[in-house]
Amino acid sequence: MFRIALISMFLTSAALATTTALFTDRTNDPLCTQTRPDVEGPYWIPDSPQRSNLRDPGDAPMLDLYFSVVDQDCGPIPNAWIDIWHADADGDYDKKGWGYRGHHFADGAGYSILETVIPGLYPGRTSHIHVKVQGDSPSIFTTQLYFPDVPENDDDFFYHPDLEVSVIEVDADGNMIAEFHFVVEDRHGCPDINGDNYVNVSDLLTIIDQWGLANAPADVNDDDIVDVSDLLMVVGNWGECE
Repeated sequence: MFRIALISMFLTSAALATTTALFTDRTNDPLCTQTRPDVEGPYWIPDSPQRSNLRDPGDAPMLDLYFSVVDQDCGPIPNAWIDIWHADADGDYDKKGWGYRGHHFADGAGYSILETVIPGLYPGRTSHIHVKVQGDSPSIFTTQLYFPDVPENDDDFFYHPDLEVSVIEVDADGNMIAEFHFVVEDRHGCPDINGDNYVNVSDLLTIIDQWGLANAPADVNDDDIVDVSDLLMVVGNWGECE
């Protein structure tokens, strides 16, 4: 009965919101709690151009977004790969080209800066930026970033305040300087439990079947029990292993 209930819960569109609500207290150090994952969305395109400035001439309002990337031991992840995509200021995605898409690398101390435009409102969504982050491990972390005090946040199913950027300054024209601190898992490989090179529903079902067991194959983070932390790794690394 428990397995059926969990399967029903995790395979609905509310899966991510339901499960990530359980992760708040998984560490006593709030500075190095793993960043909350979020869904990839439909418009990611692989092999984006390498660039940290995504602006076009005349873009407004502008956004300078400073990143830091550390692991769960609070150690910097040098040269972390950061892939960005988002809508333009009118809320439209470039689905045929590389508008507001690009990847770059953090420096040796795990810092980088993204120069772009504040995304507009895509229908049904609040203003947001999609991000993938990868350190030395094969694990790729996927989430979305949001902005504080946007009215549409309240009605966006995927929004969570933990994923808001920290605003440093906004000028009279709405140009913003902000920062976000990523804490990503950099100690384990791709949580592909069944060995098919994909993190997918079958891995999720294995976690559900082995829930609460010690030293089981579904203990992908090696903490001696199958629990929400393993589920977090699966949700955050959904898709093909790289």
